[in-house]
Amino acid sequence: MSVVLIPGFADGTGNETIYDQIRGFVQLNANEVVVNDAGNGCLRHLDRTTGKTSTFAGLCNRFDRTHKDGTFSAARFSNIKFNIIRHHKRNSLFVLDGNNVIKELDLATKMVSSFLNIDSAGIRSLAIPWHIFLDPSEENFYLLTKALLAKINIATKAITLLTLATRLQGFQDGALSTAMLNSPSGLVFLNKDTILISDTSNRRLRVVNLITSTISSICTAPTVNPTSTHPIDGDIRTCTLSHEVEQPILYQLEENRVLIIGVRGGIRQLKVFKGKPEMLNKNADLFW
Repeated sequence: MSVVLIPGFADGTGNETIYDQIRGFVQLNANEVVVNDAGNGCLRHLDRTTGKTSTFAGLCNRFDRTHKDGTFSAARFSNIKFNIIRHHKRNSLFVLDGNNVIKELDLATKMVSSFLNIDSAGIRSLAIPWHIFLDPSEENFYLLTKALLAKINIATKAITLLTLATRLQGFQDGALSTAMLNSPSGLVFLNKDTILISDTSNRRLRVVNLITSTISSICTAPTVNPTSTHPIDGDIRTCTLSHEVEQPILYQLEENRVLIIGVRGGIRQLKVFKGKPEMLNKNADLFW
């Protein structure tokens, strides 16, 4: 499949298709993918066998940023934030919309509903949520803002702040309750009790231990303002990320326990043994 590189909108097959600001995607099955076309304010459906793209949910009109619930075709999204969550137990997709509402898309009924209005919790430090993730048990969402990590219990919709309740970005390791983040952009569960976060502006990976409620850093920048633009491979005590880490993307390959880290200028891989980050593959420097 090939697509036109000029932003816009068009459903179709192959190079007839036009997207605008793709921010995330999720696989429904081996052949079907749902894409977050944030620039057009909608979700798109891609059939990998035919290369055909069609509108999945929303209006797909960059000039209409209203938001409302309803059928997939009638629903409107204001600005879908990044990744799409697949919740297998509920047979639903979840997205974080620009009006700070978590939307649920029921795959059986083809209906969009407002699952939770984050602003209704009245927590000022959650004013600008950016990313939403699902834990392996599918019982909790984990929410990242520019400065903190929070947990949302799906059954009760209760919100718990896990890091320091502040809207100020910064850096602090140690107890999770006093920890600080700086524009985190990715999160994966290494196991049910260990989270790895890409802390973008702090240029490091953060390891959250949910049992001890602590956070630590690996692959840290060599200084506060490093001058080197070259990453360093090696074990987690010596490895570093590049000088400017621009929204690193984390993907975990289950079958060989390797974490793929997409950063500016290339791709790194982090070996994971028994659910713990151990070392960077020394033969896996930047490659495309």
